[in-house]
Amino acid sequence: MSFAIIVGVLAVVCLLLFFKIMSFLLKLTVIAVALAAVYWFLAPTMGMPPLALPWA
Repeated sequence: MSFAIIVGVLAVVCLLLFFKIMSFLLKLTVIAVALAAVYWFLAPTMGMPPLALPWA
């Protein structure tokens, strides 16, 4: 195998890993935002302290 083929295969594998990691992080972020939104709306009705806004 030539050096170019090895580098190409390595680049494809790295890109696949990168996209898998970014997909996982995006899903994790969406879940965290959804949980924060649920807490944001339900905490005051359940007598819990609301989320503090850093800009408010």
